[in-house]
Amino acid sequence: MKLGKVLVAALAAALLSGCEAPSDTPSEGAAPTASPRSVRELCEFPKSFFATYLGLTGLEGTPIFVRSEAEKAGPIGTGKTCGFTAGSPAPVATITLEYQRADRSSASTGSEPARVLVVNGVSVSRVLEPAPSYENSGARVRMSATVDGWYGELSYKGGDERALQAGAAMLVDMIRTLKPA
Repeated sequence: MKLGKVLVAALAAALLSGCEAPSDTPSEGAAPTASPRSVRELCEFPKSFFATYLGLTGLEGTPIFVRSEAEKAGPIGTGKTCGFTAGSPAPVATITLEYQRADRSSASTGSEPARVLVVNGVSVSRVLEPAPSYENSGARVRMSATVDGWYGELSYKGGDERALQAGAAMLVDMIRTLKPA
């Protein structure tokens, strides 16, 4: 009986020795999962697009869903969102950058199917979402794309085809610029 317990213990030890504890450190060749770029950079990135293509100037870009002033001033890390206001507390636009372990689906939740634009080899999904009941405006444009495991999303009201093309290009450029190398 004692020999049986020793054999079971030896077998268990041999099997367990091949197991490793999960690690938060990416494996060699894996994409980094935290961006060292600043939240301020994320909030500043789309302002030129908003001014040039949507006529929105003087927007205040503020990180949302953050817990402290230090987090607002710190790095993007695994993801942040900035809201843009123009004199009212409700954001007129948002931009997001976050690390995704798997590609995020860009299923249409709007009033029409998603439209896909290709920008420098990256598929950008665009959906039109109905405006919330408290807004007196048309549809909201939501664009999203994923580059090397980093998901970006841009949301705004208004614009035309030229703004759509420029917004898609800006979104891809933002992801490539602010994600870790």
